[in-house]
Amino acid sequence: MTKQEDMKTYKSLIIVILLTLPTSLFSQDIDSKSNESVLESRSDIKSFTVSAGYGLNYGGYGLGFLYYPNQLLGVYANVGFPHSNLSYEFGAKIRPLCKHTKHLHPYILGQYGTNAGVFVLNRGELDRLFNGFTLGLGLDWSLKFMRPAYFSVGLLFPIRNNDSVDEYIQVLRKRYLIEQETDMLPIDFSIGLNFPF
Repeated sequence: MTKQEDMKTYKSLIIVILLTLPTSLFSQDIDSKSNESVLESRSDIKSFTVSAGYGLNYGGYGLGFLYYPNQLLGVYANVGFPHSNLSYEFGAKIRPLCKHTKHLHPYILGQYGTNAGVFVLNRGELDRLFNGFTLGLGLDWSLKFMRPAYFSVGLLFPIRNNDSVDEYIQVLRKRYLIEQETDMLPIDFSIGLNFPF
């Protein structure tokens, strides 16, 4: 298989895994009473949250604003600085309806925004960011001593347009004699601290 075919297979596998997660991990038969108890355990979810963190969902090091119109679905917009340029992300975060503790909430997310970048040492004017879709999953985790603030940790799977990135790397190589030293990782880790109000 070619590198391009490998990437298509890899992306398809990630999409299938993330689409089946809600049914395989989070869904279960819940009667009306347990349904009410689940919603009660989620009563600590505030409508508005400001966050700071690191990862693709923060655009590198960044700040974010999250709004929950209901207890299951949140929408967010983040802005960050991955290196020298400003990046942005916007997307949706779902906390599936399931039995879990009051202080641990699994989530899945989907977003559009910066998910790749080429950075040239000491040549910031040649840095370039690339946009695309990113899927992810993780946990919101609150500790007793810091409530109502809570941590978010996650794994993110960017769906990149590798052709655009490769084309720009070739331009750098031919025009500026700059060689690529590191490859982008196919998976990213994120961590953030959230402040509900």
